[in-house]
Amino acid sequence: MTAVTASAPRPRWYYGWNIVAVGIIAQIAAMALTMNCFSLFLGSWAHEFNAPLSEFELAVTVLSFVCVPTAMVTGVIAGRYPAKWVFGLSLAAVALIHVAIGFTTAAWQIVAIYVTVLPIAMTVASTVTAQVVVQRWFVRRVGLAMGLTAFGLAAAGIFFPPIIVKLLPQFGWREIWWLYSAVIGLVILPIVVLVVRDRPTAEEGRDYMGGSPAAAGHHGKIDIMKAASRPNFWLIVAVFMPLQCSYMTLLINAGPLAVKYGFPPATAGLLIPLLAGSDMASKLIAGFASDRFGNRIPLATVALLAVGAVVSVALAGHNMPLLAVGYIMIGLAGGGWTLLPSATAAEFSGDDFSSAYGLISGLAATCSLAPLLVVRNEELGGSFTPGLLGLAALGLAGAARGLFLKEKRRAAPAAG
Repeated sequence: MTAVTASAPRPRWYYGWNIVAVGIIAQIAAMALTMNCFSLFLGSWAHEFNAPLSEFELAVTVLSFVCVPTAMVTGVIAGRYPAKWVFGLSLAAVALIHVAIGFTTAAWQIVAIYVTVLPIAMTVASTVTAQVVVQRWFVRRVGLAMGLTAFGLAAAGIFFPPIIVKLLPQFGWREIWWLYSAVIGLVILPIVVLVVRDRPTAEEGRDYMGGSPAAAGHHGKIDIMKAASRPNFWLIVAVFMPLQCSYMTLLINAGPLAVKYGFPPATAGLLIPLLAGSDMASKLIAGFASDRFGNRIPLATVALLAVGAVVSVALAGHNMPLLAVGYIMIGLAGGGWTLLPSATAAEFSGDDFSSAYGLISGLAATCSLAPLLVVRNEELGGSFTPGLLGLAALGLAGAARGLFLKEKRRAAPAAG
């Protein structure tokens, strides 16, 4: 009998890209209707339940704050338990929540769902878990992998709103939520559970792991308090938080800004797709930049893009092209959501990453307060400009702090 060849041929397709794909569709399942298309249902809800729009918008703000501890806990859960169970149970909960929203008969019921069970299910099923699993599969091209994974945040904002706008008059909002619950439960959930795996085999990871992921950062178990004691942790936070505050402010206040500057409310329907489209492109570009240059300079770059965005919008007035440029720039700054996990993975080893990234994501959720503060300042003072320029000042300070980030080199890919 002839001896078996010692080295098996390498697969043409790395399975880690399948993990990236399921991370994308899990995020779309969790956030497409609940967040990306939320504003499209407000008119129907306000009319049917005879409730003010602010009642529903407040629910999203409260949801964001509930996501703070949830994201921290999710990082620990995703690092400790099998991804099949984490994704499977959370996506099942998301599907049931869509069914429940379809059966609501009063505004307070939608608000209750948004501030209690939805933050938990949505957070566990989306970004934190997806990035925790993906970073186990990549050392080489980790930036690209995380950039593609972050597509889930932007993709639903581009593709779903036009679909929902067409379906609403034909089916009604309840039927849309029920239909999407069926898509999640019968299509997306089985695909994710069947495809996702926690880690590559030694042979699979030869080209894309190129050494232990732990080589990229410190070794040993870490908890949330130890993660917070690292200087690099707070440098990452210092860059990302002002960026996210600016991003949320321009996204949530697109309509009020358009009206304030003398444009029709429908102008927001142009500004938001501009933001989402440039956001999607930036996540891929940021992934390539991270792999080639590291994260320090790209992080400072997206922070400065956010500064330029809020300054452009603050000074736009009746200048529609300048307003559009501001929204394109803030979309490009969305590449920070690629660089955030990539920079965290460069500092923390595989098992430590989940705790650290969960904590940062939880802190980022507090940025939902920025839009409320800016619009409240406008109500009191009659102008968005002071609030937006304040965000610009914070962004400049964050970009400067980010230049002090000292990254360790990732392990080089194995030869052959």
